[in-house]
Amino acid sequence: MISRVLIAVDDNLFGDAMVDLLKNLKWDKAQSLRVIHVIEPRDAIAAWPSEQYRKDAEELIDRVATHLEKHFPESTVEKKLLNGHITETIVDEAIDWEADLILVGSHGRRGLRRFSLGTVSGEIVSHAPCSVIVVRQSQGAEARSKQRQSEATGAPA
Repeated sequence: MISRVLIAVDDNLFGDAMVDLLKNLKWDKAQSLRVIHVIEPRDAIAAWPSEQYRKDAEELIDRVATHLEKHFPESTVEKKLLNGHITETIVDEAIDWEADLILVGSHGRRGLRRFSLGTVSGEIVSHAPCSVIVVRQSQGAEARSKQRQSEATGAPA
């Protein structure tokens, strides 16, 4: 039985899609849900990001956690901001927390771009100690995210 779900978010688009997916799954009892975001250092000098980047990451986690608490009031929702290589950190967190399921997003890259960039979700599927659901963004979620960004920045959507 699935009782511990690790939800790795990297942007609002996938956070919304993950909450939508979880709402549509049937659960036997209360779950433990852990929302994480991994900040990957770009180089040794920038081992920890700016305060604004950290603040944005914490707001993302808070937003997804708030939606989960609203839709799963009987479940425990935890939040965690992590630093490290994205794939390794998510897999290590799943092992340490003894997750039964991992949710990750996929940007849906194809062809040479996918090959040259690699896929975080594919690496997680290959190395995870448990089942993984790769969540694709819906067009509706993408439009909502662009609208929110437009409203926040004042730029046209």
